[in-house]
Formats: sequence, C-alpha cells, structure tokens
Amino acid sequence: MFKGYWDMDRMADTATSARDPERLRLTDVLDALRDPLRRQVVRRLVGREQMCLAFRDLGTPSGMSYHFNRLRTVGITSMRKVGSCRMISLRADEIEAAFPGLLASIFSAMAQEDDSDLRVHDVGEPRQT
Repeated sequence: MFKGYWDMDRMADTATSARDPERLRLTDVLDALRDPLRRQVVRRLVGREQMCLAFRDLGTPSGMSYHFNRLRTVGITSMRKVGSCRMISLRADEIEAAFPGLLASIFSAMAQEDDSDLRVHDVGEPRQT
C-alpha cells in the first residue's frame, strides 16, 4: 500500500502523540518554544482557549498555521474544531505534570527579556513611530 503524505496511520499516530502527556519530550518542548512568536502564542493562551484568528496580528494565516501545528504536534497545545473555526488551548496541566515549573520559568524569562528591552529603549535614542 502507498504510504504517502495522507497516510492515515501516520496521522493518527501524530494526533495520539500530541494528546498523550507521557509522550511529551523536554527537548521537543524546548525546541518549539525557542521561537519568540510561538512563545508569544503560548503566553496569550494561558488560562483561556482562543480562536486561531485571534493571533492574526502575529503573522499571515499560512505562517501561523505552521506555528500552531508545531505547538500541537509537540504537545504544548491542543486544537478543536467548532463549526468553521478552530479553537486552540494550552495544555498547561499536562506540561506541568510532565515538567514541573517549566512554564513558570519560561514566562519569568520572557518577562525579564521584556523588561531589558524596555530599559534599552528608554536609555537609548527615542523610537521612531
């Protein structure tokens, strides 16, 4: 049988691995969160589920689709379809169970980066608007 792009067995395995907290791998999670845009998506998802369209200010639909897929296949987020919309949510409980304190550490580091960016802009030349 042809095992091409639309191989349903492969797709089912990917969907299962995205939902199974015991199959989360720290290296995959950290690699996915290395991208600043994906970290921004995760930060916005804390405590609430959102429509994918809520992130249109971060990039093009095709680019965001890539980032959503990357977060989902690693197991950081989950998606569900509601009518013609897709809802995305952070799997914070599963990540916390697998890697206690990881998200808190990442968010703390993000806040420090934000603070240092503000200090550099405050001290340096005025920003162009």
